[in-house]
Amino acid sequence: MSKKFSEDQVHEYLYQQGLEVLIENVPEFNVEPDAPPLEEDIDFELWRILKARALEKIETLHDTIRYGHFLGSKVKLPTDNTRSMELDLFGQYEDGLFILELKVDRSAERNAFSELMAYSNYIAGIFPLSGHKDIANVLVANLDNKITNQAFLYDLLINDRNVIVYKPVFSDGTLQSLKLRLHLPSDEDFRHLT
Repeated sequence: MSKKFSEDQVHEYLYQQGLEVLIENVPEFNVEPDAPPLEEDIDFELWRILKARALEKIETLHDTIRYGHFLGSKVKLPTDNTRSMELDLFGQYEDGLFILELKVDRSAERNAFSELMAYSNYIAGIFPLSGHKDIANVLVANLDNKITNQAFLYDLLINDRNVIVYKPVFSDGTLQSLKLRLHLPSDEDFRHLT
């Protein structure tokens, strides 16, 4: 990215354009590693099972979230008398509601998942008989921090949350070239998790 945009600029552009316009197509999901193992090398490898499960879940979320639409921007969620939380974007998709947390600055990225889950739990708590699985969680961030990437996999697989990550890509350095590219964890990410 040749020019750095503020979070407010990216937020406003994302809200105006909508997800269907900005989310890039994914040619295919590669569930298996590039080279199949030789027959004598076949062993039980937990990371391969986790990868297949994660990619199936990510693909399902991606195929529905991308057609969602926003219901609100910078939604104030009252917490107590001191200050309210501000949810970046709130929307609806085929399977229910989603929350989108936007992090453009690398230094703010470490708190992304804790904020996203706090908003998700708050919204789920408003509706009787709902829970964390009733809200889809969308993070738009670069995932430059390894800890954030591991938090994503942990919430997706261990906490069994509906969570998906898109990376903001500015192909020609302008705000108008913004696209959201689906983040797919690497084989090494799955090996590290296991």
